[in-house]
Amino acid sequence: SRRRRRRTRSMKILRGFERNVALAFFASHIPITVLIDGQGAFGSFLYPQLLRDVVQFYADHSGDRLMGYRQSLQEDQQVNVAWFASFILCECALQLPYFFVALRVMTRTHTRADNTQQQQQHHYPEWFRKLTLVYCAHVCTTLIPIWATFATSPNMTMAQKAICISIYAPYFWIPLWLLS
Repeated sequence: SRRRRRRTRSMKILRGFERNVALAFFASHIPITVLIDGQGAFGSFLYPQLLRDVVQFYADHSGDRLMGYRQSLQEDQQVNVAWFASFILCECALQLPYFFVALRVMTRTHTRADNTQQQQQHHYPEWFRKLTLVYCAHVCTTLIPIWATFATSPNMTMAQKAICISIYAPYFWIPLWLLS
């Protein structure tokens, strides 16, 4: 009997512009997660006033009722922040470590020594591909209820809805692109 060779789809190494987009995305997401998003889960009292002011300025000007939940709770009882805070906890606990791994793998995976010759490597390690699949699927699915909250909020103008959906869009589209 013949053994069937299992075909696995491998993740090709990103190069040039695509690599730079991915590196910028992950590198910029680290301070955003720690300094901005974390306030939605851990409470703003843990952060210096300057960072609290940045989040409040953003929420006031964009209409983001999730990040500006302290004010939103008084005005809009439909905003339930527990589910959003749980998403941010997942971002801090699961996604944040992945950002560091992705940066390391993407910056170190170019060539590998094969005996005495340098041979070009064409794919990331299989474990990284699997980790990326989990990350991307998780992020894409968390953005759907966030966008739905904006789209259905009765207290946001159409312009505010469009602004908030647009601000969150790269966090959906770039992971979706990485899945391809």
